[in-house]
Amino acid sequence: MEIIEAYEYHQFYVVVFKWSEGECLFDYWNFEKYKKDTGVKSPKERFSQLPVSKKLSTVDVLFSFLENVNKKGYVAVDFYDGGIMYNFSTDSTTICDINFLKKFQLLTIKELTGLEQNV
Repeated sequence: MEIIEAYEYHQFYVVVFKWSEGECLFDYWNFEKYKKDTGVKSPKERFSQLPVSKKLSTVDVLFSFLENVNKKGYVAVDFYDGGIMYNFSTDSTTICDINFLKKFQLLTIKELTGLEQNV
């Protein structure tokens, strides 16, 4: 993802990314269209019919993103298929709608449970 610009706005941090082609895997604004015309397949349905190797490539993109977020001390809170676009022409995955990450503190087993860890 290429960043075009980034800036603070009041209590928010805004990032504008380069445009990417693709179809949202949770395109709720088209749900009525799919009900009316059952011959039209949603991107989610088309994605589910892809070979496993292509779906695993998408998983690699998602895990890579989430791992990087985690290394920076954050966790994705509102992250679901509505924030994922898939380009069926190029078999590429774009993460979009990155809008809610939360800072976290790593806890030990003892801190979580109050128990000593036996190794």
